[in-house]
Amino acid sequence: MKKKDVGMLLGGTVLGMSAVMTGAAWALIRGYFTRRKPHKTNPGQIETVDDMHMDYLRRKSISIIQRQDIEEIGITSRDGLLLHGHYVHNIESGRLPGDPVNVVILSHGYGGTGYKDLAVFSDFYIKEGYDILIIDQRTHGRSDGQYITFGAREHEDMKLWVDKVIQMAGQDCRILLHGWSMGAATVYLAAADHPAPQVRGVVFDCGYAVSEAQLLNEAQAVSKLPKVILWYVLQFLKPLCTVFCAFSLNEAAPLFVASDMRLPIFFVHGDADSVVPYWMGRRLYRATTHAPYRDMLTVPGAEHTFSYVSDKKGYEEGLLELMKQCGMR
Repeated sequence: MKKKDVGMLLGGTVLGMSAVMTGAAWALIRGYFTRRKPHKTNPGQIETVDDMHMDYLRRKSISIIQRQDIEEIGITSRDGLLLHGHYVHNIESGRLPGDPVNVVILSHGYGGTGYKDLAVFSDFYIKEGYDILIIDQRTHGRSDGQYITFGAREHEDMKLWVDKVIQMAGQDCRILLHGWSMGAATVYLAAADHPAPQVRGVVFDCGYAVSEAQLLNEAQAVSKLPKVILWYVLQFLKPLCTVFCAFSLNEAAPLFVASDMRLPIFFVHGDADSVVPYWMGRRLYRATTHAPYRDMLTVPGAEHTFSYVSDKKGYEEGLLELMKQCGMR
């Protein structure tokens, strides 16, 4: 075979492989970066005992929210998206006129909504006298958006939500950021990026340390392909992500900004988490060395987002200590 023919063969092979990899990368964007359809279950169908417990806690919390003064609010993101939320004015707080308002912002995970996910904590926060802001992140629920950015743009939205809370609750308010899964990455990134002084602390529940590693994990779990092949696919995905989704995966990596975290933080992770591996939460905890206070609750046997169900007492004790460290209790 002539050298020219060999060169053409190799060139064609490279072009073909590039086309395959680019196609696979685009499929990942279409499959993971766009709006998720809500998971539907048949009425009365509960998959596990933990699901049943979670469903009970969620219904109980929502019934308590409905006793409060609920205000539907919205903000406009820096890139022009209309984002939706509910501000829950706690009418049972017992606050005296002039007392500073404690507010928790609840940040849900990938594919969820504010009410579907972290509303489960509302019972606890209402009893502690907190107002609550329940948000729908961009490209979720009633909020606008074409692409999910895994915390890269969501954390900028979170800073705008903080501004909104300060506008509503006053300059002397004190704010706690509480997120799980992708919402945990969102609040971590926001808290590490020059937060307003009213932001006092963070709850990081089963979030990932690096979005690229999490995508690799998810893609491997679904496709069963070797991670080395999927890693090459991700290298083709990165420029597509920048061009079409207007963000870099490196912007969605709490681990990369761990040295900038200067707020008290409470980590929670189940050691049986099959979605975001436990080692990710542990790795980020160890990297967050400049926080004035940090603690981590490891919940034996807990699946993804089920730590509160599995160890409600331990979780609430951790929250109370965080509040104390933040001067919010």
